[in-house]
Amino acid sequence: MIEAYVTASRAEGRYSKTTIDITVGWLEHCQRFSAPKTLVELKSRDLEDWHKSLSWISGPSGKLYSPNTTNQAIGAVRR
Repeated sequence: MIEAYVTASRAEGRYSKTTIDITVGWLEHCQRFSAPKTLVELKSRDLEDWHKSLSWISGPSGKLYSPNTTNQAIGAVRR
């Protein structure tokens, strides 16, 4: 699924390589959080739970994600 998104995004040319890379990172993060469900199986409640985890659990830097970052993550998955 993620690979299909990358292929389609590159073919369309609407997003920069950096934007695509960031989006893939968030998609992979969400997939790990929601396993064993796939991204296409997720419901609104699953995204709400993931959003809460981003808001309350420290990221790789040891700090909480900012509201802008969590919104970026949710937007990446919705796309």
